[in-house]
Amino acid sequence: MMALLCAAAAATAAPKKDPTPTAHAQRAGLTHIVEQVQHAAQRGERPVVIVDIDDTVLDRSVLHRLATGNGKDGLLASRRGHSSAFDAMLSRFEAGEKKLERDLYYLLGARGMFSSRVRGVHGYLRAIEAAGGQVIFVTARQASWRADTHVALDKAGLLRGLGRRQRPLVMRPDGFNGSSRFKEQVVRRIGGKRRVVALFDDKPKNLRSMKRAVPEAIAVQVTFKPDRGTHVGGDMLVVDFKHTRPLFRKLMIRRSKTPVRRQLLRRR
Repeated sequence: MMALLCAAAAATAAPKKDPTPTAHAQRAGLTHIVEQVQHAAQRGERPVVIVDIDDTVLDRSVLHRLATGNGKDGLLASRRGHSSAFDAMLSRFEAGEKKLERDLYYLLGARGMFSSRVRGVHGYLRAIEAAGGQVIFVTARQASWRADTHVALDKAGLLRGLGRRQRPLVMRPDGFNGSSRFKEQVVRRIGGKRRVVALFDDKPKNLRSMKRAVPEAIAVQVTFKPDRGTHVGGDMLVVDFKHTRPLFRKLMIRRSKTPVRRQLLRRR
């Protein structure tokens, strides 16, 4: 009788909540993008995937917390003496000067300080390249920060793709106002010559603008806070890329017919 009661209770109990309810959807959506890249490459359409940098492939959540005041007596203060520009900015920050977040992002974030690579993104971008696509970074960072941006991407292991080829980097010209307008123009230009398969960005406004230029592309919003994510402007929502780690290895195995491919596969 007790066994029957336990079985009945188990049958009527509420189903256990999946701790990552979007994991399957993320994996399916991201895999679909790689498949679309592969099909486009087979048709000779020279597929590309447009990828933002900050808060898309580089996690700057620590920098966010520092820039909003949580690190006034911690990591920021410990960096005093890093440079005269930083010291001046830190003094303004400690004095409570407003609207300093943007300056801190440029000075600290430009070289990837207090930033880390988003989980799984390294293998995912290489899976896109293994499928025959090209990854192009399109960022609203000003062009004068190109050298620092190269340093940040290199630190994260994202500057170069398969075959150690440097990935193209398109940056906003100094004095050009409007990141979404800039990205729309860039994507429209690229879309006129190549097949743009997907767009990755953390801001829905940017995704909406880029989608106007290439309506057939898949727009992906990357967010570190799923409860604050939105599908406005994007076709799908991604928290991280960790669920697609096997993709790169599978694609490399399929394409490992040449010695170069086999060598790359062994390195990974």
